[in-house]
Amino acid sequence: MKRLYKAIFIICILLVLILAAQQGLFEHVTDSNWVAHFIADKGRFTLLVLLAIGALFTAVGGPRQVIAFVFGFALGGIYGGLFSTLAALLGCVLAFYVARLTIRRC
Repeated sequence: MKRLYKAIFIICILLVLILAAQQGLFEHVTDSNWVAHFIADKGRFTLLVLLAIGALFTAVGGPRQVIAFVFGFALGGIYGGLFSTLAALLGCVLAFYVARLTIRRC
């Protein structure tokens, strides 16, 4: 029964990633001008949204250097470095737990 749950979990993750790619979610997060305008228009609360998108981007294998450049351009050197490091860390944690919950033996 656990194998069925793991298979369903993997399928759900893949469907979410396919939906995110079809919606162009990862195209915008790699565009530094779009990110800068998005933060300026929507306010500082969008940093959490961008942090989550950056974590998802790095969790699926996106280069962390792109996130570092985009956040550095949009937020400045210090805050961009902090937020890109946090996004990479969250992406690593997310990838670790997905692998642990799905690949590890029962």
